[in-house]
Amino acid sequence: MAMNTMPFQIGERIVHNYYGVGEITGIVERELNHHPIQYYRVESPNAIYYVPLDNAQNDRVRPLSSPTAIQDVINVLQRAPHDMDDDYKVRRNSIKEVRSSSDLVSIARLIRDLHCRRVLSKITDAEARSLDVLEDRLIQEWSASMNLSPDETRQQLNQLLRESVQQANPGD
Repeated sequence: MAMNTMPFQIGERIVHNYYGVGEITGIVERELNHHPIQYYRVESPNAIYYVPLDNAQNDRVRPLSSPTAIQDVINVLQRAPHDMDDDYKVRRNSIKEVRSSSDLVSIARLIRDLHCRRVLSKITDAEARSLDVLEDRLIQEWSASMNLSPDETRQQLNQLLRESVQQANPGD
């Protein structure tokens, strides 16, 4: 495959729905069913994974969000949270849908709303685990995009979430 037809370049940072932010460190060729296939080699903090060049533009992999996109996330986090359904099955389906997507604004909205529900009401253990995973995923991408440390980013996120909860419950 010619270099100018590749969706990503070596050295570029990308985001995988499961592995998070990683950097493309090279292109390797491997055999699958006796057919050579070229892959991007991607290194993330917790794994090395491979993305087929001919299938790199799929819904599991995307470019790192721009600082403008991160500002959109911050804007969502600054808004008052929305009430979540009292039926945990409905909430579980919403969480599952957002976790499988790569839409950072939807992830931020769910983090904001789920965090508020945890503070003002109660969430299940599975919801708490999902919230932790989504926060870590957001922090990883926010940090990489804005060139901040994860600790700085987590502090900013926590501050925004505290302020959001206060909008939902101004008496506190």
